[in-house]
Amino acid sequence: MKKIKVAFADAWAGFEKPIIEILQKRYQVEISDNPDFLIYSFAGKSYKKYKNCVKIFFSYENILPNFNECDYALGLHDMSFGKRYKRIAYEVTSKDTSASNIPSNTLTLEDLQGRRFCNFVYSNSTLGKGSAFRMELCKRLMEYKHVDCPGRVLNNMSISDAGLARPKQGHWNWEKQKVDLLKQYKFTIAIENQFSENGYWTEKIMHPFISKSIPIYSGSSTVGEVFNTKAFINCHDYDNDIDKIIKRIIEIDTNDDLYLEMVNAKPVLPDSYLWTLQEDVEGFLFDIFEKGVQPFEKRIVVRRNIFKKVIRRMKRILKGK
Repeated sequence: MKKIKVAFADAWAGFEKPIIEILQKRYQVEISDNPDFLIYSFAGKSYKKYKNCVKIFFSYENILPNFNECDYALGLHDMSFGKRYKRIAYEVTSKDTSASNIPSNTLTLEDLQGRRFCNFVYSNSTLGKGSAFRMELCKRLMEYKHVDCPGRVLNNMSISDAGLARPKQGHWNWEKQKVDLLKQYKFTIAIENQFSENGYWTEKIMHPFISKSIPIYSGSSTVGEVFNTKAFINCHDYDNDIDKIIKRIIEIDTNDDLYLEMVNAKPVLPDSYLWTLQEDVEGFLFDIFEKGVQPFEKRIVVRRNIFKKVIRRMKRILKGK
């Protein structure tokens, strides 16, 4: 097996594990302080200290790559940048949120007995317009019925009662716990932190689908081009008008036949969906490593005020001052 020297930086705990597993299918991976390849994310600036290596940016957040700093990038946005960018997708490439986890069973009226109305599980109240929108939606919806909020935001339910308590020891699989929680609810408020038009969506829409809880979704305005709009409430269809959205929620909540039709709508993703995304991502990475250490030439960005200072200094030098 060919040996490759790799480093990981500026990311969350466990970030490197699935990437290493992919690379080990073809390479002997050596973690090095002097790497030939750096794979980094958005949680810091230490990537800047690495020189003379190929830099690969990787993000599951709504952050666009800067190709003046990285050679290649993988992200959730539906965009193109020649052969230097590859879209990843929560609905395929993330093990815990894969669409393959969406159950095929059909819910009945009996299955709905004992289900609570709606949940709102969030820890962030300030990042992006979506965070303010979902709080307002939740507050307004509670004028109709109680919404359980076990997260930090609008908290009205203890973490232990929600079954989301972090264990004292061992790995905390928060996604599994959240999915188990959502199974108790008819609806889930599933609003991204930010609104976008570039195909960016996250586990927020996948968790309720996997839980057979109808997502009340807003975020990517193009979500309806991929997911079956008969299977969820797409707030963009109502221009993100809270009055219209709540009217639709009440309509579905008070009509069991309509609710069952929506929660059982199939397929959530069309049969024509590109299920090879996982293999495409692996192929994209393998191509990078097969090319060897060949960083792209980067454009040097000079701040305008610094540039002006340099011009003034050159003029003084030419004048002999």
